[in-house]
Amino acid sequence: MRSQTNGLPIGKTAPVRRTLAGFLFALSYAALCLAAGGFLLQRTVFDPDLTADAAAPVLQEPAILKELTKRIAAATTAELGKSTIEIEALVNSVAANAEGARILSDVFRDAHARLIGQQRGPVQITATQMVQIVRSERVGGVAPLTIPVPRASPRWTSPGRSSSGPCHWPPSPRSSCSGSGWPLIRTGRRWCAASASG
Repeated sequence: MRSQTNGLPIGKTAPVRRTLAGFLFALSYAALCLAAGGFLLQRTVFDPDLTADAAAPVLQEPAILKELTKRIAAATTAELGKSTIEIEALVNSVAANAEGARILSDVFRDAHARLIGQQRGPVQITATQMVQIVRSERVGGVAPLTIPVPRASPRWTSPGRSSSGPCHWPPSPRSSCSGSGWPLIRTGRRWCAASASG
């Protein structure tokens, strides 16, 4: 005796079974994509330690290096008795070597952590770090230099469209989010520090 399902031979329900199997496969594939994406985000975008490890490449970005040298020079020119141009040249030379990248790696890690909301306190270059950067004990008593990095929410822009924030498409090579002082990584879609708090 043949099994019956709603009055039809069970063999004739194959399209239903295929549809259900296809739906379950699509659902499992979507879950896998989400899990893989979350895994990668957790170990890239949401891992400030990776930014610290990549300090040397980050310092090769002209806009970032210019921002750092300008602020460090302004904070130390009185103590060093040198012009800002001289100090900027010194900071550039220090940042170009591995030791300079190591000194500034903590700053980049803190900036990344604040940007994604893991750190509430300000991003600062301490007096000890300043001494190592400008190679002079005379700046050992200066106040920590605060780097303005906002805690940001994500805004995405796509080709032909722009977000409500200050980042637009197409991205310019040195564009940055207003107020952050830090340029953005150029990608097909852009992660933008469009709003800040604290």
